[in-house]
Amino acid sequence: MNNSIVPLINIAPFLHGGADDKARVAAEVDRACREIGFLVVSGHDVPAALIDAMHGMSDDYFALPHWEKMRHKIPADRLRVNLPGRERNCLDLAYHIFVIPTAFLDAARGGAVTFEHFERLPPPELDSVEKVIAYGQGVREDFAAWWRAGIVPGTVNTYYGVQPAQGVMERTAWHAAQHCRQLMEVVAQSGYAPDGPLGEAELAGLPLPDEIYDDEVPMNAKAANG
Repeated sequence: MNNSIVPLINIAPFLHGGADDKARVAAEVDRACREIGFLVVSGHDVPAALIDAMHGMSDDYFALPHWEKMRHKIPADRLRVNLPGRERNCLDLAYHIFVIPTAFLDAARGGAVTFEHFERLPPPELDSVEKVIAYGQGVREDFAAWWRAGIVPGTVNTYYGVQPAQGVMERTAWHAAQHCRQLMEVVAQSGYAPDGPLGEAELAGLPLPDEIYDDEVPMNAKAANG
C-alpha cells in the first residue's frame, strides 16, 4: 500500500457479499488503519442527499463567528457553576459581557453608565445559552449601527462623574475583553482549545492586568456550585 495516498475502499462486498468478500474488505480496512491511519469508503449505501446535508451543516457551523462557536466549548454542567471567588456563573458572565457595551451606548445616547448596569443578571427570559447569544447579537448590531452613524459625544455621564467619551469607550473595551479572557480560561480548563481566542493583536494597547482573576483567587481554585 502506498503510504502517501489515503486508500479508497469499496465496502459494498462486505455489506452484500459472502464470507470471503467480508474477509477481504476487513483485511483492506485493517491494513489501511495500520499503515496509513485513514481511509475513504465507497459503496456504503448512504444517500448522496444525506452526505450533502451533512457537509452543509458542517460548513454552516464553521462559518459561525467564534464567539458563538465558543458556547459549544463550555460543557453544560459548567454553565451554572460559579466562577472562582465570584457570585457569577458562566451564563451570567456571558450576559454581562454584552451589558458592558450596552452601558456605554446608553451614556452615548444621553443617559449614563450606572453601577446598576454592572449588577444586572440575565432576566428570566434569557434562561439558555441560545437566548443569551441572541441578546448579544442584538447588542453587537446596535453598537455597529451606532458606530456607523458617527455621532460620538465629547463626554458621557457615568457613576464616577462626567468623563471623556474616548476614555469610557476604552474602559468598555478592556472591561469586556477581561471577561472574555475569563470565559476563554473556563474553556481551556474544560479541556478544549478556545476557538478564535483573543490574542495580542486584539488586546494590544488595552490596560489589562496580567492575571485574568485577582491574585488571591487563582483560576485553579475550586469553584462552588451555582
